[in-house]
Amino acid sequence: MVMTMAYSPSDPKIIYMGSDTSQVWKSLDSGYSWFPINNGYAALGSRSLLVHPKNSNIIFSAGMLGKSIEQIRNHDHSQGIFRTIDGGKHWEMLKKLPFYKQESRGSLFAIDSRTLDDEKFTIYVGTHDGELLVSNNSGDTWKRTGFKSEPILEIVESPLTPGTLLIASKAGLYRYDSQKTVNIGKGLPTWPRSIAVSPDKPEVVYVALGGYGVYKSIDAGRSFTPSLRGVVFSSINDIEASFLDAGIVISTSTGRKCGPLYSHDGGDKWLRAESINAKSLTDGGGFYFSSPIAMHPENKRIALTSSNGRAKVLSTTDAGVNWSYSGSGYRGGRLGDVISLSQKSMIFVLTDHGAWRTDDRGRSFYPVEHPKKGGRSISSGAISGATLVFAVGSWKMKHLLVSRDMGISWEDTAVKGKLRNIRSHKGNSRVFYADDYFSHNAGSTWTKLSYPIMTIDPTDNDKVYTVVKLNKFQQLLVSKDRGRHWTRLGSELPATSVRWLEIDPFITSRFYAATGNGIWVFDGNKWSIRNKRHGLQPDHYGKQYYEVVMAHSKRRGLLIAGKRSPGLGVANGLFYSQDHGESWMPMPDKILSNTNIWSASENQYDGAVYVGTSHGVYRLDLVGDH
Repeated sequence: MVMTMAYSPSDPKIIYMGSDTSQVWKSLDSGYSWFPINNGYAALGSRSLLVHPKNSNIIFSAGMLGKSIEQIRNHDHSQGIFRTIDGGKHWEMLKKLPFYKQESRGSLFAIDSRTLDDEKFTIYVGTHDGELLVSNNSGDTWKRTGFKSEPILEIVESPLTPGTLLIASKAGLYRYDSQKTVNIGKGLPTWPRSIAVSPDKPEVVYVALGGYGVYKSIDAGRSFTPSLRGVVFSSINDIEASFLDAGIVISTSTGRKCGPLYSHDGGDKWLRAESINAKSLTDGGGFYFSSPIAMHPENKRIALTSSNGRAKVLSTTDAGVNWSYSGSGYRGGRLGDVISLSQKSMIFVLTDHGAWRTDDRGRSFYPVEHPKKGGRSISSGAISGATLVFAVGSWKMKHLLVSRDMGISWEDTAVKGKLRNIRSHKGNSRVFYADDYFSHNAGSTWTKLSYPIMTIDPTDNDKVYTVVKLNKFQQLLVSKDRGRHWTRLGSELPATSVRWLEIDPFITSRFYAATGNGIWVFDGNKWSIRNKRHGLQPDHYGKQYYEVVMAHSKRRGLLIAGKRSPGLGVANGLFYSQDHGESWMPMPDKILSNTNIWSASENQYDGAVYVGTSHGVYRLDLVGDH
């Protein structure tokens, strides 16, 4: 989800954007294309961004874990104020503070415009704890102002009285200056989610009120009357007004058939956007979650927003009447698995956005239609001949679907579960494995196994392996009859959780386990750990949590291991080994060394590896000298 967008007032070609799970992005061409800027940014996402009005290189970010407060139990993580003074090349954390997903995407930062030319400017931040903090030295240090309320959703400087703030909180609307705090907003039926003001008419204030729509004030926020009329809406949580024309106002309404609304007459009449051309890598319409709005500082007809829940950045050049896709380079889909059809043709399955096929090696994609079984999330898939097997559903529960005509029609099996690992038998086209299920008749019926199959012997697909917890420790098990009977293999594995198990295709007695405390190597007899002593450096939090390990089938000794930092923030990405896991090095790529890795899949035809990250999908050409 896009959480925040901010133009640079001094150079509007530069725009910054923050998401819930992929940190901060930057555009140098007015929002047509984007690239991530995350060096030193340990937080998972950005709840709010502020760009210095006179210096596009100074940006403040409210770093967040990407969740609501109800989803977080442990608050000791990298949420807090981050700052860059070089346009995002380097970030530093200034202060730990609580920031979470909220009803709206309003700004949590405001600069006192009277101090912009001072050696040290004054900046404010509002927190989920309801506190307003101030820094009088450009963010170096912070102190309490004495303002304390319910969670703060937005703060803006009043253009009528520079240095005075308007604060939207769950307790109501406030006016704050260094001398006093006043509760304002007479006539508001509920608390404001977002605030819109314009220097063009500084006495006019708009507020978004969720299910109550939009209310307007013409006396600087002291009293309000209803504004939103003539259009059906679900919930209005975000609103912005043009800096140049207070009569141009844009709001976003959540719901499948909702989206941007606009008014060109100061809120007397509201209309729904006439068209939304949201063509991108994800399908479907609708604004499922609240979406930020960024108004161009020098052109009243230009604005940006996002179709949250569908990972689309949208722009308008006619003040909200029409919107079009404007997000090249920005990727929100997490890759679950890749199903190889040929060198150029593959099916990518995504944990949020279903299945997508490419026939030109990833240059373009089109959707593979399939039933929605409680959701569009796909964790894994496999193919044999014209038979496709997918695991489709919600994040927690998947349904096993089978297609015998390459995705034209589908059969729903009775199999349900997490279904993280689906594989086909290379020697028998009718055999499929799906976690702890097995089919011998191309998916017509499925047999429940004692244990989930985690990896398959590449030289004998009847021989399968798993790791299960027996007594205190994990134990490697082998089955030579497709999972019907199991025996122990070697010593116990003293690891925490085992996320992935991989067999070495060149030394089939050697295994690799991605675990919550490092990469473990089995030499045919016993397990030994690989960690920082072998080049696998801990993440920002001192953790060694690995989501996946992959052994390349065409380059002997080459391994890839990907890390996550669940519940904490962003990990230090991807590592590789060229000596069967004895020593490791970080992948020499700025993004791949500072992101969360979700998957790694090899195209069996050309050896290219596709890595699924929180910043999109990356292709690594690892055959030969690359």
